[in-house]
Amino acid sequence: MTHRFLLLAAILVVAGILVALFWQFQAAPAPELANTPADQQQSSTASQTDETDPAVLNAEIEAIDLGDLDAEFKTIDADINSL
Repeated sequence: MTHRFLLLAAILVVAGILVALFWQFQAAPAPELANTPADQQQSSTASQTDETDPAVLNAEIEAIDLGDLDAEFKTIDADINSL
């Protein structure tokens, strides 16, 4: 009889802990957004026009420094030819 009582008490304690944890996580409020959806839509529209403008894209592409690719490939070609 004592063994059965201890088993039932342990099951009830574990169930109580699980219910308390579930209730604790459900009671936590969701984090609030910094911007409202209208603010996000306005900012995304403004950034899309700047990012998709061909003149802006071409300027960004031209600004990329590739270094001297011919010199780099010459050393690679020399290594491959030596194999």
